[in-house]
Amino acid sequence: MTASSSGKELFDTFTRHAAAWTGAGQASGAVQIDRQRLYIGAHCASPAIDSGTVAAQSFGGGLLACAMQGQLRQSITRHNRQDEKYAPCLGLNAQLAGGFSWVDGCGRRHDSGAQGKVWSQNGPIQWRQSTLLAGAVSQCHVAASAALLERWLADAPGSMAARRIEGYLLARHQAEGYRASRLSGFVTRAAIRLQALLTTQPPALAQRLQIEGLALAILGAWLDMPHERPAGGPQGRHRRAVHDAIDLIRAHPADDFSISALARRVGLNECYLKSGFRECTGMGIAAYVRQQRMEQALALLEQGCQPVHEVARHVGYRNKSHFARAFRLAHGCLPSQVRPGGGEDVPEPPEPGGAPG
Repeated sequence: MTASSSGKELFDTFTRHAAAWTGAGQASGAVQIDRQRLYIGAHCASPAIDSGTVAAQSFGGGLLACAMQGQLRQSITRHNRQDEKYAPCLGLNAQLAGGFSWVDGCGRRHDSGAQGKVWSQNGPIQWRQSTLLAGAVSQCHVAASAALLERWLADAPGSMAARRIEGYLLARHQAEGYRASRLSGFVTRAAIRLQALLTTQPPALAQRLQIEGLALAILGAWLDMPHERPAGGPQGRHRRAVHDAIDLIRAHPADDFSISALARRVGLNECYLKSGFRECTGMGIAAYVRQQRMEQALALLEQGCQPVHEVARHVGYRNKSHFARAFRLAHGCLPSQVRPGGGEDVPEPPEPGGAPG
């Protein structure tokens, strides 16, 4: 995917996402879409919406900035659609006023709580329905495509920001929930300024340059800030340890993470780690490790820079046949069928119960 196409795809998928929300409120009003400049602005009102404005500006490099503000007479609920395509590799939502709630894929209900948080999204969100709560609503959203994060990663290998970017890239295809951190003063000021630039008028060149700079500044601040973990009491410590374990696996998918070794690394009892891990991810530790390995293997093979046997070693497989079997189970094809140009042949893995390769 080219830089320009990644920006257009981000814009198109967000436009459909925003239209679905407008439809949920049965809203009507002025809508302006400029596909050449990748801008959308909508002013709407309905029985549920006293007044509302949504505006978004995308850029060819794979960057999107959006602002939403208004007054809701009643809460608006939207159910997840199977064809939902808006899933940025990294999306941040600054909650300036109002709140929202959602029901996750396991049927648990969550509430955003008070304003003053920034919520992160990595790829598709695992939720059944999401609700904007009645009252004043003010949010600012910025998002980056995988292509943009890959370019940033190439510029700063080994840094803390690079390790976080690697985690976002590796997990971009799996369904996740929201994560929150407290809004810093800098991000709050940048979000307010960004909202003003987006919603007052269709932005001219000077305004688009400011929007791009502010969106990049917010993303840079997020990558640089120490992310919060749940705190307070044994339950808070357990959740922090589980999130630390998830981060370790994302950052080092090739490592041999036994449950006992991982529990020692994060300082948590094995039973608590296993139950907390399944609660957070919906799967066991071994299954999650396999998923992360296969996601990274797919990304490396699609790049076509390494032969299959090197990709296998990179994600922790010393046996090509075992790697091919795991890859086919995860993606439905052999590794050699993904790599551009085909590359080396990988032996057809033996059937279950046959002799190991």
